[in-house]
Amino acid sequence: MADFRLRIGFAKTGAAIWLSHLEVVRAMERCVRRSGLPAAISQGFSPHMKHSFSSALPVGTGSTGEYMDVELLSPVAPEQALQALQAVQHPCLPVLSTEYAQKDEPSLQVFFNLSTYLIELADPGDTLVADPGDTLIKDPGDTLIKDPGTTLVSELCQRLSARPEITITKKGKPKSYDLSLYVTDVAEVAKEAEATEGAEEAEEAEEAEVEKKAEVEKEAGEADAAEVEKEAEGAGSSLLTLSLLSLPEGSLRPEVILRAIATATAPPLEAKITTITRIALEHQELAT
Repeated sequence: MADFRLRIGFAKTGAAIWLSHLEVVRAMERCVRRSGLPAAISQGFSPHMKHSFSSALPVGTGSTGEYMDVELLSPVAPEQALQALQAVQHPCLPVLSTEYAQKDEPSLQVFFNLSTYLIELADPGDTLVADPGDTLIKDPGDTLIKDPGTTLVSELCQRLSARPEITITKKGKPKSYDLSLYVTDVAEVAKEAEATEGAEEAEEAEEAEVEKKAEVEKEAGEADAAEVEKEAEGAGSSLLTLSLLSLPEGSLRPEVILRAIATATAPPLEAKITTITRIALEHQELAT
C-alpha cells in the first residue's frame, strides 16, 4: 500500500487553458510516468495511477497554482521529484512545486475550498458614461447614468460587495443563490500603467507611446492617424479579483456570477470578460 502522497503544484497557461479537466489529468499523468517517479497503480481489470486533483477549472480558465496528489510506492526527495517532473513537463503545464501531504490531510477538493480569481474585463471607454452620446450602461428606460467617474469594474465591485441574492438558470430551471455564502472578497486591481512609478518606467512608457504613434501613422496614413490613435487610446481593460467558497452543496463559477450581477440589478451592464485566471487556492473553515 502506498503511504507517500506527493503534492505537485503546477500552472495552466497558454493553449492549455482550452483543455478540459480530463485532458489536463491525462497530460499530468503522462508527465508523472515520463519522470520515472514510482507512482502507485490500482489493481483490478482497469489499472490506473492513484492520484487526485484540485477542483476542476472550466475550459478557457487559466491558473497559476493547481495541485495534483500522487501516491508513490517509495519516497523520493521533493527536490529530486521536482527536477524529474520539470525535465519532462509541457511548457503550458509547468510544474512549480513538490511536497508531501500529511497522511490525515483531507483530499484536495475538500481541503482547498476557497478560490481566488483574477478577472480581466474589456473596458473600451474606461468609464460607464463617457459623454451623453456614448454610454456602456443604460437603465430599462434608456436613461443615462450621470456619473462619468464610475468605471465598469468599480460598478461591478460595488454590486458584488453588496452580496445580493441572484437567480441562475440551470437546465431550464431557475434557482436562487445567496452570494453572501459564496463571495468572501472582491477588489478592483489597479492598472499596471497607472501603478508605474519612477523615471525609468516613465521613460519606457514614453518610448512605447512614440512607437505606438508611429505604428498608427503607418497603418492609417497621415490623414486618419489622429482618429485611429484616439480610438486606440479608448480601448483598454480592467481587472478585479473575486474570492469564492466551494460549499458542500456546490459552487458557483466566476463568469456565471458576473453575468448575473451585471444584468440582475438595474441598470444592466454590458461587460465582456477577456480572461479569467485562478491565482490562489486556500482552505477556509466553514461556519457551522
